[in-house]
Parts: sequence; C-alpha cells; structure tokens
Amino acid sequence: MSQLESEDPAALAKAPPIVPELPRVDSPGPPRESVRDAAVRDHLANERTLLAWQRTALAAIGLGFVVDRFALGGSTGALLGSVVGLGLIVLGGAAAALGVQRYMRTSQQIDTDTYRPALLVHVIVAGAIVVAALALVALLVLAPNTV
Repeated sequence: MSQLESEDPAALAKAPPIVPELPRVDSPGPPRESVRDAAVRDHLANERTLLAWQRTALAAIGLGFVVDRFALGGSTGALLGSVVGLGLIVLGGAAAALGVQRYMRTSQQIDTDTYRPALLVHVIVAGAIVVAALALVALLVLAPNTV
C-alpha cells in the first residue's frame, strides 16, 4: 500500500505533491508606480493642459488683433473686421479664464480622487470655434478686398 492510500495524516503530509508547484513569478512589465507617483503624473498632465489653453488663448487674441487692425477699406469691411477681431479677442480672454478655472478644478479633483471630465466645456469651446470660423468666412465673403 502506498503513502497516498493510507489513512495516516502524517503520511499524507509527507507525500510528494501530485502537481509540482511552479516558482512564483511577478507580472511582467515595469514595476507598479506608487499612488504618489501617479498623482504627480496627473498634476503634470494637468499643467500641460493649462499651457495648451493659454497657447490657444494667445493665438485667438493675436488673430483678433490682426483681423481688427488690418480689416481696412470700406465701411462694411472695417466694421465687420472690427466686430470679428474683437470677438476673437474676447474668445481668447474667455479661453484663458476657462483654462485657469479647469486647471484649479481638476487639480482639486486629482487630490481628492473625484475627477470627472467636463463635457459641457468641450461642447462650448467647439461651438465658439465654429462661430469664430463662420464669422471669419463672413468677413472674407462680405469684404473680400479689404482683408
């Protein structure tokens, strides 16, 4: 009679395992980052996003200035150019303020682990870009020789 067939618990404990145990291997890939490292990475990404908002704001303000100053010519072209230019400047200022507000909100949400994307902001910004593009098209169509 073999050890496995006996009723003796001590003999069962000393018996070799039926399936040999494989050595334990940790999961492949880079070591897991700590929670602090992940938070730092998230904050750095948030800062890069703020800088993107600021670059966009400066570009809109600069374009608005150029459109306003160089939309010379007839009264229709000058007036429309000024309206479009000032609209772009206001849009740039709004983008700068919105970027700072989103940066502060996201930073607080990262710290409290409650981040949720702001879809409404993206829809509003996309709508403002479409309106600005249509205004520039109207400026070029209504006053083609002045710009």
